[in-house]
Amino acid sequence: MSLSETNARVVSIGEPDSPARQLAYNRSVRQGRALSLLPRIDPAELAIAAATPTRDWLIGNRRLLAETFLELRKSLRALAKTPLPLAADGPFLGYPRIFEISSALVEHTPSPLTPDSIEGFLHEYQAVQSLTMAELWGLDTMLQAALLEGLSRALPQAIPAFIASLKSVRETDWQDVFEQHSRTENILRQDPTGHYERMDFSTRDRYRHAVEQIARLSDATEEAVAQAAIDLALEAGRVHGTAPARSPRQHHVGYHLIDSGAERLKAAFQYRPDWRTRVADHLLEWPTAYYLIAIELVTLALAATLLSLLPGHLGYLGLIIFFLATEPAIAFANALVTHLLPPRRLPKLDFSDGIPADCVTMAVVPTLLLNEAFVSKLLHDLEVRFLANRDPRLCFALLTDFPDSALPTGELDHLAGRCADGVRALNERYGSEQVQPFYLFHRSHEWN
Repeated sequence: MSLSETNARVVSIGEPDSPARQLAYNRSVRQGRALSLLPRIDPAELAIAAATPTRDWLIGNRRLLAETFLELRKSLRALAKTPLPLAADGPFLGYPRIFEISSALVEHTPSPLTPDSIEGFLHEYQAVQSLTMAELWGLDTMLQAALLEGLSRALPQAIPAFIASLKSVRETDWQDVFEQHSRTENILRQDPTGHYERMDFSTRDRYRHAVEQIARLSDATEEAVAQAAIDLALEAGRVHGTAPARSPRQHHVGYHLIDSGAERLKAAFQYRPDWRTRVADHLLEWPTAYYLIAIELVTLALAATLLSLLPGHLGYLGLIIFFLATEPAIAFANALVTHLLPPRRLPKLDFSDGIPADCVTMAVVPTLLLNEAFVSKLLHDLEVRFLANRDPRLCFALLTDFPDSALPTGELDHLAGRCADGVRALNERYGSEQVQPFYLFHRSHEWN
């Protein structure tokens, strides 16, 4: 069925028998290995390619279709590594549930698809069943797969509608769709400190992945894990009788997802990590010890191997060989650590729209005052930093000192005054009575 043919039979959003709700009511899901969607995409591409020479709409959008098929294959291969709920019955048995949802959305939504129609369908479906975060992130890919499959079946009619829908899907801000419709995201935004909403995307994504992992390895729902983390943060903010006040950090949901509070959260859901996660957790508990032990073991192994190959009378070279083996041992240990423990982003706030009033920041440059030319360069660089990062709540400072000396005074003492004059001039040029963007902190001579 084509998009244009469904216009007359679309059920209004909000009706109890809407296609989205009916699908959610009538389908059950299971876990397991999903059937690949690539065998469904290949025939669709062949059918569209065969029709292209005779169809003006396809000829004009040949590049769009080629790029879409190429990107879709890459996305489907990547998505195959992500655990997704599967349809447990019906015509899409064994395929990811989100693909059946995407196909139903294409079939039952007026042409062309728009962000509003997509979000309306999601809202209706989730009124009955919640989607996982992985499914919402995969919706973009699955919709493109459903549209291309539908286009191959709709030939020769309805081509403009599918092309317009495909363009709309590719241009949609899927990050915004995810954050609007993820139940887990909406729960995490209830962070008692209010910091979660103010964090940048990569930090919030790290928190969400923590929720996802705990849920996946404990058979709990993502919403339940997120709500438990919020509850723990709320509890940490309460004062219990004479109990000592807890750290303000414990009042933030992130403390219970990626910091020390995560152990209690995991215990509440009988968290069962796989072997790789268990190894990573042990390494993080005693990082320095494991790192040094790995270097020592590899060094000893390499040295012993090399010594076994030398004649007996050259045994005195053992100490040299031991030191030579240290460098490859360190390289091996570093490679092992990065393999077992991928880099983790530090949590940070999003200041892309400016620094808020409660986060006034000073950037301080520690330095020695060496000569007139160097002081001039310091002042110039300070001005450049200010001009490149203009914000009323960001100021800049020099933290200066003189080189070591045996005397309390010296020939460089005038440089402190020169530096102070330069900072004063910068404030006169760029500051006001209310705002002084430049500061100088100078350490006086002290004998030690």
